[in-house]
Amino acid sequence: VCAGLLADTEVTLESLDLLVAAGVAGIFVLGTTGQGAQVPREFRLRLVQQAVQRVNRRVLIYAGLGDTHPEGVEAGNDFLSAGVDVLGSRPPAGLALTKLEPWYRAVLDGLKGRLFIYNIPKTTKVSIPLDVIGSLMGHPNLAGMQDSENDPKRLEEVMQRFGGKKDFTVFVGVGDLMEKGLKLGADGIVPSVGNLIPEVCQQLCVAAKKSDWPAADLLSARMNAVA
Repeated sequence: VCAGLLADTEVTLESLDLLVAAGVAGIFVLGTTGQGAQVPREFRLRLVQQAVQRVNRRVLIYAGLGDTHPEGVEAGNDFLSAGVDVLGSRPPAGLALTKLEPWYRAVLDGLKGRLFIYNIPKTTKVSIPLDVIGSLMGHPNLAGMQDSENDPKRLEEVMQRFGGKKDFTVFVGVGDLMEKGLKLGADGIVPSVGNLIPEVCQQLCVAAKKSDWPAADLLSARMNAVA
């Protein structure tokens, strides 16, 4: 959720309470903004366990596997056993496009719970083709996707192909495209600025659900100004 979650302190855990109190629907532990991939492996499970215990089912808990290697599947199952609701995984940096589908399928096959595909080419240097995601549709462990690629046309195609699918959630992870994604029918947003102004981000989602686009415009502008 935030870099502060590295510390075993009451202040760190209180940050979770603040997010929940702001009305967020879920919290992403070990995500990109929190530099989850840099958290030493021996601390990751403890951090996840603390987050699950503190949140106590008040909202969903998502946990990032980073650029999952074979041992990451085992770690993911440990997270699920600890009470995480859904896992998220981006591909290893520079993975060949031809290897993306079998790589994700192996991860999904090895997990004992659900996972969303995390596309963030700014970090991985790999843009996951939508055909790869399409080929994995229907896998019982595939929960959806987070698209953090700053490409409006790609976002439109994502929503055309995968929006409104049963048991498949689409999150938008690029601040400038979040309002656009919600207008197109995205299920939610994953804003890094939510660590600072979670109530504004939540209000944007509420406004979008009501199709109150004038309010959404103001809230989106506020989010991007703070970011």
